Amino acid sequence: MISTKDLFTKHGFNKYFKNTVWLFLTYGLRLFTGFFVGLWHARYLGPRDYGVYNYVISLTSIFLTIATFGTTEIIVKKILEKNEAHVGLKSGFDLRLALSLLLFLLLGCYAYFFEPSREVQFYILISSFALFFLPFEVVDSFFRAKVQAQKSSIGRMLQLIISALAKILLIVYEAPLTWFYFVFVFDAVFYSTLIMISFLKENQSFFSVKIPLNKVVELAKESFPLMVIAVSSLMLARFDQVIIGKLLTKLDVGLYSAASKTIEIATLFAVLVSLSLYPAILNAKKSSTEIYLKRMAMLNRLLVAGGAVLTAIFFFGADLIIQILFGEKFTASADILRILSFNILFISFYQVSYRWYLSENLQSLMMYKTLSAVVTNIVLNFVLIPRLGIMGAALGSIATSLIFHFFFEAFFKRTKECFKINTSFIRF
Repeated sequence: MISTKDLFTKHGFNKYFKNTVWLFLTYGLRLFTGFFVGLWHARYLGPRDYGVYNYVISLTSIFLTIATFGTTEIIVKKILEKNEAHVGLKSGFDLRLALSLLLFLLLGCYAYFFEPSREVQFYILISSFALFFLPFEVVDSFFRAKVQAQKSSIGRMLQLIISALAKILLIVYEAPLTWFYFVFVFDAVFYSTLIMISFLKENQSFFSVKIPLNKVVELAKESFPLMVIAVSSLMLARFDQVIIGKLLTKLDVGLYSAASKTIEIATLFAVLVSLSLYPAILNAKKSSTEIYLKRMAMLNRLLVAGGAVLTAIFFFGADLIIQILFGEKFTASADILRILSFNILFISFYQVSYRWYLSENLQSLMMYKTLSAVVTNIVLNFVLIPRLGIMGAALGSIATSLIFHFFFEAFFKRTKECFKINTSFIRF
């Protein structure tokens, strides 16, 4: 395990600082390539093809998240606490492999029986091959546990750069939509291959390790709550696009996706600030409950203030923002952006409550909360989209966020402290 003494020695500080820098470099590059190259990508494809692309990628991403089964953090924990590197890694690999095979078949069945478009069926088939390379990414947990983020980060950064260059070349040479799905699969192949080669240099016996079935089952049980939270969170972010694609048209998916992805970038303020300040909050909890609660309240006020400013900017500047980022073809996305802009503020509340749940060891309750939010959002989508179109999806998203990111904690005795923290901005 990481000791407090290690953290405060010069060598220990440099080790963990460098590890953090590598993670942030990767995060920053992912943001740059994902958003700015994504804008060019959206302009090139146009609303209809961009909608098809996002529909298929959103659907595949949900299956990829299920296939990880929340094992990443649990494996890191096993390596740090029990020094069971190969047992944890091989259990995770075996579990992911079995799930990837099963989910590949299920995704294929979904495409065949429920997707009427042959074109979209073909795109789903191509993108689903990424599932076969997900098990190899399990070694990323090893590098994180050993504070060797540079090994996986270099691989991820190379993958992001090559992927971005490939998309730019496809756009320049006016390639058909099909090739962008091959790039999606290539991303999985390239990254998993690089980090596995790096891992096998010092762990050549990895594939020969035999793991009892009970160890795989044990990992699955421990990982299940985190898998539910991860899948539920992704479904809150992406599943409305899948429903729009089924109930409306792929053009509508494209228009909605443009607004949704723009809001995702704006919510990074809350994510990055909460990540940066969370260690200070945890340290305060060890020494003083009063200081801990004050710091949580300060985090709430900071995020709400920033979120309110960003919400106002995106609400009043929606037309100009869409025009600059996506062009005239996406003009209809501006009204969706106005509605979704309120999610910037609600994400501020969510980031505070999420950290509170973690610090109070209430992951199971967090799982039920997130799962309930997904069910509510799906029901609202099926009720509102047929009546109001993509505007209904946006309103359903805001209603879900209002209920589960702000009011939810007020209704339970165990979480009223969290609600008090999340309303501390009123008592400035």
